[in-house]
Order: sequence, then structure tokens, then C-alpha cells
Amino acid sequence: MIINAIGYDSVRMIGDNRCKNDGRVWANDNPRTACSCYNNPMKRLLHIRFLWVLVACILLAGCGLRPAGHATPTATAVRAITPPPTATAFIMPTPPPTPTASCAGAPRERLIIGERGRVLPDDPRAVNVRRLPGTENSLVTTIPINAFFMVLDGPVCKDSYSWYQVRYRETVGWLAEGDLTSYYVEPYGTG
Repeated sequence: MIINAIGYDSVRMIGDNRCKNDGRVWANDNPRTACSCYNNPMKRLLHIRFLWVLVACILLAGCGLRPAGHATPTATAVRAITPPPTATAFIMPTPPPTPTASCAGAPRERLIIGERGRVLPDDPRAVNVRRLPGTENSLVTTIPINAFFMVLDGPVCKDSYSWYQVRYRETVGWLAEGDLTSYYVEPYGTG
């Protein structure tokens, strides 16, 4: 019995350099050695696996190799052809009309409903706030110089003034925006 790398084999030498294993007989090519067991099915299987691994390695190694003089393909930019933009006619918008005073004898309106206003310091007197538009209506309160108020409604033309409904602190009433000589109040941005 010969011990090989795989394990025990029941190979024995029979005369004339022949080997016998499990009833099979084959020639021993090298008379100086005992029977080599290449016909052993397990050894044959190992040789076949080795050959397949060798072939796979060669194929995989060849995937990355290029013959000499062969350029590696590179990506090139493709220019997309697009039609030129078409010219569109520019239509000049109609300018808004110049604001005119809606009340004869009063300056052009500047206060904005829903925005804050401020009493101008041009006149040292406070601005009168009345119960309804018009100079004949009763006085509700006065707003001091540089004080802010909220514009609620207006304008209403009465007695050559443009009147606006305003809220100053908790009081609601009407004030005149100005006369032809000066403004009493001015718009003061968002509140």
C-alpha cells in the first residue's frame, strides 16, 4: 500500500511495471518508482480542478490586457444640436396714469390702506382725528408729531380734504391728509 497526498490508496505493483487498483491495471511509466496513482479518481479530479482554475485565471488576466498599439476607448462629448431661439416681440407695457387728486383742493393721495402712517413734524401741532370725515364733525382724539397710526379706509373727499379712517392706539376716527400747501401725514411702510 502506498500513502499519497490524498490519503491511503490500495494500489499495488504487479509485475512488468504495471499497477493495479480496484481491478484496473495500467502501465507504470517510471520503473524506478512505485506505481504512481494518476488513474486514481480523486487525483484526476484535483488535476481537472487545477486546470480549470488555471484557465479561469488566464481568461481573467486577459480581460485587462490590450494588444500593443491598441488605444483604450475614451468617452467623447456629443454636441446636441438645438434650434436657435426664436425672437419674441417685446411689448412695452402701458405706463400707469399719473395719479391725480380725487379731491379738488387737496394734494394727491399718498396714504395706503392697510399700511402705517406717521404725523409729519412740519407743523408743531398734533393732527385732529374726527368721528366722521369733515371739519364740522366732533373731535375724537389728536395724534402727536412723529406718532404712528394704521390706515383703515379712505380716501373720502369732504371740505377740500382727503380723509382717511385710521386707528391710533385703541381709537378709530378720520383725519385729513393735508391741504394744497403741505401734507400733515405720510405713509410709513408696512406695520
